[in-house]
Amino acid sequence: MDIRRTRTCERCRNVVPLEKVRLVPKNNELNMLVCDACVEEMRTSPLSKITNSQSRYVAEQPKVKVANSSSPTQAKYSWSSQKIAPLPTPDYGRYVCTHCNYVFRLDRVKAGLTYGAKCPYCGRSDKIRMKRD
Repeated sequence: MDIRRTRTCERCRNVVPLEKVRLVPKNNELNMLVCDACVEEMRTSPLSKITNSQSRYVAEQPKVKVANSSSPTQAKYSWSSQKIAPLPTPDYGRYVCTHCNYVFRLDRVKAGLTYGAKCPYCGRSDKIRMKRD
């Protein structure tokens, strides 16, 4: 048996030929490789539970709800009640790259924190100087 033509079933961990492997959805984003025998077993028992032999990514994480919700039909999640601090006002400065003589603006508040301070034309960061007007 050629090893390149075999796969391991993610449910029962048996090595099966590639022709006997099917893709079954784990959740909304991921699929899992399952042999034909496991597919038939999953079809016959529609309420099959997740076993320990399956992949650890199969189980979906429960959603966290806030205890005080205004109506039972409208769920409020904990991330919706968090406050986001406003961004600081931008402080733009004019800079020049001494390597390629390119003049550009740079936000001094975000430079070095959000993005690296480098020339947008040549990409050098060691030749940047503040432009004197």
